[in-house]
Amino acid sequence: MRGVYGTDTDAPEYLRRFIDFDYRVPCVPTKSFTTSLFEKFGLIEKLKGRQGAFRADAERFITYFTIFATAYRLSARAQGQCVGRLAVVVQSATDRHYLHPPIVVLLIILRVKQPALYQRWIAGDLPAAEFIQQWEGTDAVMESYEKSFIHAYLLAVDPKHRRAKQDLDVLKDKADDENTSLEEKETLQLTITIHEELRREQTRGRKFLSHWDKKIQLYEDFGAI
Repeated sequence: MRGVYGTDTDAPEYLRRFIDFDYRVPCVPTKSFTTSLFEKFGLIEKLKGRQGAFRADAERFITYFTIFATAYRLSARAQGQCVGRLAVVVQSATDRHYLHPPIVVLLIILRVKQPALYQRWIAGDLPAAEFIQQWEGTDAVMESYEKSFIHAYLLAVDPKHRRAKQDLDVLKDKADDENTSLEEKETLQLTITIHEELRREQTRGRKFLSHWDKKIQLYEDFGAI
């Protein structure tokens, strides 16, 4: 266009005289779409080939990926980028290495969608409560167990242990409060119980997030796009 009419021509505006629409790949973060992406990258076969209880990782990854892709409104293209990164991380792990699905998925999505937030989390400057607030009001659908599991994980991997303990104490006080509904009490207690289990697995601290940051960095190191 500019080659014909000159370099000062506003090509997009000129073309709108004939065609005036924007094309965007729609956001379709559904479980079936996530599953199709996992199949495309060979993830389902790889994950189901893992040993023992780790075979269930395939379903866990699909569930949490769909939740976070919805919460962060990932386009179809961005979802494909994230699953591509996840494929590199999974391929780099041994079959006996637990992959921590909710945290790994969240790290990858943040790295693609909100890199500044990702760096804050790796640096230990992002409390669990801020994550929870981000997802409120989005279309993300979480069952009670999934919500508790994610919240417990965020507390368990918080590099600032004193802050995590304070946040956990707030949850315990709320669970003991007679004004808290029975349903919320059950959710809070579940979060506390899961957190205790994760603490025993030593999934906390800056080293944990740094480890997965390096795994995710493999994607760039391999020159993938």
